[in-house]
Amino acid sequence: MNKKLISIVTIMAMLVVMIIPAWADGGDNTGDDNFGAAIYVKKDGVEGAYTLGTAKEFKLEFWASGIVGKQVVRTVSVTGDNQVSSIEYKDGGEWYDISGFNKEMTIAGNDLDRTIRVVFDKEGRYTISYGLVNTEGQDVVKDQLNIEIELRQLHRQWQRQLQPQQQKQPHQQWQKQLQLQQQRQQHQWQQKQLHLQQQRQLQLQQQRQQHQQQ
Repeated sequence: MNKKLISIVTIMAMLVVMIIPAWADGGDNTGDDNFGAAIYVKKDGVEGAYTLGTAKEFKLEFWASGIVGKQVVRTVSVTGDNQVSSIEYKDGGEWYDISGFNKEMTIAGNDLDRTIRVVFDKEGRYTISYGLVNTEGQDVVKDQLNIEIELRQLHRQWQRQLQPQQQKQPHQQWQKQLQLQQQRQQHQWQQKQLHLQQQRQLQLQQQRQQHQQQ
């Protein structure tokens, strides 16, 4: 029994020794020098109806215990098919231009979660990037969210890519397809009515013939 217990403990110790270094090298938002730091553009709840020209909020999360004391530049950007008209961040209940958020800073501890809001004026595909860059211009931690805005809807782009048959279509083309579909449905209804009328005429003809034979 004791030998079996010692074997189990030995195996578990070996697994811990093997897993921890691999986790530090390959985990999301972490690296050799940055283990324990993480940064996220929150992706849950971003999809839904959207009206162009209005502000859309996105949540930012930051956990920095692994890089406390480092000098970094904090950045948020929105790039894509078109320029956005406004990017602001919330601090103490007030909204400020994003230029006040994108600045050089010394990591003092876990930062508060942040909220930004973006105004999109045109449909298209956009990338929201959030990250920290060190004094040598290298990424410390970073994350991004890819979205697509079309037909008054905001989608996460990776979900759209899972369905390649749903290609982006201009609004006029979508209307034309809808009209063609309605025309096909009307034609099918007319054909069905014609077929029913022919059946009724055939039945009446058969009834007259039977009556004449009697």
